[in-house]
Amino acid sequence: MTSHAQSGSWGRGMATSGGTFTGSILFADGTVAAPSLTFSSEQNSGLFWTNSTVDYWSATVAGSEIARFRNAGTAATTQFIISPEATLGAQATPSLAFGDGNTGFYEQSDNQLRLTLGGTPTIRFLSNQFDAGAGGAFTITFAEASATVPVFTFNGDTDTGVGRATTDAVSVVAGGVEGIRITEATRIDVAVNGAVNYAADGQANDDYEVAIPAITALVAGLTVTFLANTANTGGATLEITSVGDLDAILKQHDVVLADNDIEAGQIVVVVFDGTNWQMVSQIAN
Repeated sequence: MTSHAQSGSWGRGMATSGGTFTGSILFADGTVAAPSLTFSSEQNSGLFWTNSTVDYWSATVAGSEIARFRNAGTAATTQFIISPEATLGAQATPSLAFGDGNTGFYEQSDNQLRLTLGGTPTIRFLSNQFDAGAGGAFTITFAEASATVPVFTFNGDTDTGVGRATTDAVSVVAGGVEGIRITEATRIDVAVNGAVNYAADGQANDDYEVAIPAITALVAGLTVTFLANTANTGGATLEITSVGDLDAILKQHDVVLADNDIEAGQIVVVVFDGTNWQMVSQIAN
């Protein structure tokens, strides 16, 4: 049987068995509302030629284009597009679905792809991250991690989370400030509001004073390390400039320092117990 281009439609009773088609079967281009290859019981569903300029054809259901096959001339521009008319799908009816139809992917908004499971939206894919969508939920950003730029973060708070200070060093970051660094040697370095709690004393008496601006309040357990500028003569105190309190430094948790328990140039480590500073480094005397 030889095909011929003609207008109109074939009847249902056209016999094709026992014959051979040669050449081409030509259909009119059709439209999204009136596809050329269609069905007698629903003639607004089927296939139609979309645009001869860029070579693509489409499938339409009930007059809506649901899929497009496109080739703009190279393998790199060959595409299969779902819902090209911007029918984005929804969480209960994703455009690319599986099984009973409520699990799959849909475009939540332009350039945002969403995974839905059982009609419940879960992971969201954006141009610079993917996350769980809800406020406070996990977020993984497509950025270069650093000691102040976390990549494992939280939706709505993407400057707080886990970053990477350097090779084999993980940083815990809060508000864009590195608070804790963990290294491969299982060493943990702790910072207070981003400033390591160390400073040099600049006083010339027993009232030691250090400037660590990030410390704005004294709390029990706070550890401070300072370089003493002078040796003590009897009881001594420590003041954090940004706090202003002048609190006693004690040894053995409740004993006032004796002369030269702190030497000039000594590194001193103290821990605040809620009232006083307890000296935990070795006394010099």
